[in-house]
Amino acid sequence: MKQIIQGLLRPFGYRLHDMKKFGRDPWRDIQILLQATPAPVCFDVGAHQGETVKIMVEHFPDAYIHAFEPDPDNFAALQRVAGKILQAKLYPLAMGDHPHRAKLIKTAFSMSNSLLSAVAAIKSEAHKKIGEAEITVATLDQFCAEQKISTIDLLKTDC
Repeated sequence: MKQIIQGLLRPFGYRLHDMKKFGRDPWRDIQILLQATPAPVCFDVGAHQGETVKIMVEHFPDAYIHAFEPDPDNFAALQRVAGKILQAKLYPLAMGDHPHRAKLIKTAFSMSNSLLSAVAAIKSEAHKKIGEAEITVATLDQFCAEQKISTIDLLKTDC
């Protein structure tokens, strides 16, 4: 019965999935959802030092990966980790609601760098400001138009 329903839905771009198998491993879930996309276009917005890029390549070896990291120090680490991955393109950019130049607040815990000022209530050494960096902010629409990208199959944001 399942094959009959699958056959009826397939021409319309729908698939049935056993939801009991979902929710245990998010990357496996994404693989199942993108199984009909042999070379997905993946965006890693807030790529930090390449942790997610490595996972994307592992799960989607034929993917086209666009990784964005605005912090110059983290971008240098991203280049060391992902610079040799042929299907990954790296960009020293932040994404936002309009293109502009901005001041990135750098913190002791580099994953917490932000365009927003630190909240006074957070008294954590990890969130202590250690510097600033002038960065470029783009929009996804602008970037996709310039790069002639019509579809993003996987958009990971950590920003």
